[in-house]
Amino acid sequence: MGKLVRVETLLPSKDVAAIDGFVEAGAFATRAELIRAAVRRLLYSQERVERMEVAFELVEKRLKKFGIKPEELLQDFENRESGKKAEELVANAKARARAR
Repeated sequence: MGKLVRVETLLPSKDVAAIDGFVEAGAFATRAELIRAAVRRLLYSQERVERMEVAFELVEKRLKKFGIKPEELLQDFENRESGKKAEELVANAKARARAR
């Protein structure tokens, strides 16, 4: 962990009570430890969302390259019958695109 910088903030009493509950239960050694963990999790989650958005854009470009409309493929996944594999759905979408 790098250099620590003090950050003071005000929290609603119910949030502090919940934090104290975690500390008293032994889930975290201190309030500060819980808050640091929560901040790290938030930052990591945001980073994952950004990576997922980039990945989605890449997939969308590839689908369009094959003439597949992403919204149609998504609809196929949402409506798929149990046991139908993703590869089958993609193959069906490619066949539809070729038929256009």
